[in-house]
Amino acid sequence: MNRISDIEKELEAVEILRTLKRHSTYKSLSSLTGLSEVTLSRYVEGHVLPTRKRAEKIIKSFGKGMIKKETRKLVKFGKTGLLDNTNIIFNTSLLKKVSREVSKVFSKPDKVFTLAVDGIPIAVHMANRYNVPCVYAKKDKEIGVDNFLHQSHVFKSGVSMDYFLPVGILKKNEKILIVDDMIRSGETLKVLINMVRKTKAKIIGIFVLLCLSKRGLRKIKKMVDCPVEAYIIV
Repeated sequence: MNRISDIEKELEAVEILRTLKRHSTYKSLSSLTGLSEVTLSRYVEGHVLPTRKRAEKIIKSFGKGMIKKETRKLVKFGKTGLLDNTNIIFNTSLLKKVSREVSKVFSKPDKVFTLAVDGIPIAVHMANRYNVPCVYAKKDKEIGVDNFLHQSHVFKSGVSMDYFLPVGILKKNEKILIVDDMIRSGETLKVLINMVRKTKAKIIGIFVLLCLSKRGLRKIKKMVDCPVEAYIIV
């Protein structure tokens, strides 16, 4: 294992400790982890990093499920009964942790592809993990761009929408990871899938932060031959 990988693992352990510290004292955290309060304080405050061996132990003991639990706490619904995802998509620290965990599920893509606007935050974090470009389709044509890939879609509500992506952004045979903030009916993901197929690029995976409909998720899984993952089932 190279030094960069070691440091990433050590930083991941520190983030886990910081998350645990938000809901406990150093004394209770010391009892939980077996580490002294002084040592924990030095880790949490960023004065030193744990060793690789200790970092691996922290991640193994406390990392699994913790980020999902933290994400689930932020899920809320407005007075209309519709999901309000702002506490999640605006939380850069949380998205960073989610992307670190989820990026291990998929093979490395050439590009991460999403739809403006709510899908962009998590897509950027995922792209950053893989060190690849993040690209997104929009409902409006970009000023200064001459040629666009155009995708029209009529939703079940009867509303017709148009989506645009500059020609050449997605290339033939490129490996594409589709990312979005949530799935309800699956119609938005269908738009992204069809746009990728028009370019003859290859979809290697689909990831959504929140799933509001298992039926919509099943529909998407039937459309593609690749891993489809939802982080939280609401």
